Amino acid sequence: MTGHLVKTLKRALAHEFSHKLSQLVRRGYHTHAALGHWSGGTPPYGYRRAIARAGEPLVALGAGRWKARGERVLLIVDSVEAAIVREMHEGYAHGGLGVLAIAQRPHRAGQS
Repeated sequence: MTGHLVKTLKRALAHEFSHKLSQLVRRGYHTHAALGHWSGGTPPYGYRRAIARAGEPLVALGAGRWKARGERVLLIVDSVEAAIVREMHEGYAHGGLGVLAIAQRPHRAGQS
């Protein structure tokens, strides 16, 4: 009987710890987002991650590079990808092209 009580108590404590930790992580994500930092994941097409240090210009991050302590990660526009996104938008909004026609466009132009 005592073993069951101890096991139940340990499970309850582990659940409470996990819940508090998830709240802490969520609060951290919200704080970073409110400050304009990129909070992780693959950036959307047309953007790249960049490091912002106090008093220094933005430096684009290479693939697989993580931020160090004291560095902020922001998103910057990738000019090559942004031009492609702009062309896609123009084709859809003003050119009357559908999704399939836009998707096939680079292949027809030999840009694949």
